[in-house]
Parts: sequence; C-alpha cells; structure tokens
Amino acid sequence: LYSSAASDVYKRQFNFSRTWNTIIVNPNSHVGSLTDAIVKRTVKHHNKMEYFSAPILLRFQKSFGKIELGMGTGIGLNFIKTQTGKSLNFNNQIAIYPITENDLLPVSNFFLSYHLRPYLNYALDEKISLQLRTDFRFQNFGESDFYQLKYSSTFWGLSAGVQYKF
Repeated sequence: LYSSAASDVYKRQFNFSRTWNTIIVNPNSHVGSLTDAIVKRTVKHHNKMEYFSAPILLRFQKSFGKIELGMGTGIGLNFIKTQTGKSLNFNNQIAIYPITENDLLPVSNFFLSYHLRPYLNYALDEKISLQLRTDFRFQNFGESDFYQLKYSSTFWGLSAGVQYKF
C-alpha cells in the first residue's frame, strides 16, 4: 500500500456545438412565410481547475532478474482549490465563473478518482532503476448543479523516469 500527494492543475479548452431543427421567418417572403432551418451554436470553453490529489494505491509486482513488472491500483481523494472558466450552464447560457463565492461551479469541492498504473522497471543497480509507466485515471465528479447532469472524465498518460531507492 502506498500513497503520494500531489497538487495538479487541470486546464482544458474545447469547442461544444449543439445543432437543432427550428422554424424561422423566410426573409425572401412578402407575407412572412415560415421556413424549416437548422441552427448550430458553437461555444469555445476555457476552463482551469486547481486541485490537491491524494491517491491511495495497492501495488503488485513480479521480478524477473533486472526487470520488474508491476501494477498500482486504487482510488484518489481530490480536493478542489480553485475553478475558473467559461462554459455553458444547464440553461444553455454562457457562464463565466466564479463571479461570486456562492455561484454554481462545474465540479464539487471533493471528488473521487480511480487509478490503474501498470509499470516496467529495469534495474541499473540495486538502488537505481529506469521506469516506464502508463497511467489510467477515471475522475468521477458526481452530480453537477452547474450542468444538471452527472459529470466525469477519463485520462491516460505515459511517463518515463529514473527511480532511486533510499
């Protein structure tokens, strides 16, 4: 069992488009006849979230000479420090947040994440090894009053480094 705390900054920019069918007044008609139309609205989102993460992981490993294969799995306890950005709220209105301390925010002050971290170590000597690791993380933000829906995200990454054992 092991844990390591970290402070993360999560930035994202994305475009959200919504298309729907509607009826509009035909501008070429003298009597104002109605015409079927398709409307598309695209909003560029700029969001930043700073949070403190404390993953609690259980690690399994197997050694084959200088090579060690392992897997870390567990949960993360995540505490939001700040949230800023621009997004569409549940009324399809562009909302810039936070405006006041009591505003609705996209993510609650605490959320859980689920981690899976397979890794490969190659020992250079008994204290130093090279490590290649893949990180998979599912973040469950729960029910959001801002969006009026359940909100989650999935991350994965690849890292390489040197590991030193004290």
